[in-house]
Amino acid sequence: MLLSCVMSKSGVGGIAAPRGCGATEVLAIGMENGLILWSQLSASSSFEGYNASNAKLNGAGHWLPAEDDIKPWLQVDFAIILWLEALTTQGASTSDQWVTNFTISYAINFTVFTDLIENGTIKVKN
Repeated sequence: MLLSCVMSKSGVGGIAAPRGCGATEVLAIGMENGLILWSQLSASSSFEGYNASNAKLNGAGHWLPAEDDIKPWLQVDFAIILWLEALTTQGASTSDQWVTNFTISYAINFTVFTDLIENGTIKVKN
């Protein structure tokens, strides 16, 4: 089974441990340390030269959606089911471009995506 997390606009990273594994420590999932491969990143679109594969924390580049993409998203295929504890976003290091808010959706085997809900409404991170 595969877990996929979709997030609007820019890079995603964070910490996670497999749910139910009994782990007591929280581990980095690899958006900065290279455990997440470039092939595990995809996006709704990309501005030329700013592909989803650039959406790594503290990387040399960054992801930027196409100008006409009215609902941009970035997807990370974690390859295993994870219990995510936190997500980190980072703006572009060379310009004033960053995420101001985003939502999180998840799916198993890329079938039906479910929005993260809190108190009965879609959770928007600001």
